[in-house]
Amino acid sequence: MFLKLRPVDWNDASLLWEWANETEVRRMAFHSDPITWESHTEWLAKKLADDNCLMLVGADETGTPVGQVRFDVDPSRGEAVVDVTISPLRRGMGLGCQMIRDALDIVWRDSRVVRICAFVKSENAGSARAFEKAGFKRGPDSSMSGTSTRTYSLERV
Repeated sequence: MFLKLRPVDWNDASLLWEWANETEVRRMAFHSDPITWESHTEWLAKKLADDNCLMLVGADETGTPVGQVRFDVDPSRGEAVVDVTISPLRRGMGLGCQMIRDALDIVWRDSRVVRICAFVKSENAGSARAFEKAGFKRGPDSSMSGTSTRTYSLERV
């Protein structure tokens, strides 16, 4: 499927907020409480101003947004943590894996990141599959916010 990635901007605020508050996203999040508009806009302002954050929206051939991928980079360690959200209307179509792979090309090209980590709730089989198909290796299970978590990582080749 055609997928084009572009940087997130303020025009995406409402869409990202809707996706973040969607029932299944909240259920799979490590903090499941609904996100207020005020806290979302404060968070987005910080992320957009952060040189160590790469946040992209994936759009289909019609320009319709289908998901977002974000890398929070720790430059001192050369590591990034990745987060992905797919539109509820487009889940189950392989877009998570495709978006991760396409975004990895950008991260490897434009940064000095040497390792990318993903943390997935144990019951989130869809996200786990997407990271595995994108080449991430499963590490030891852990706990995050009191929740059983699968850890995935990918090293720069």
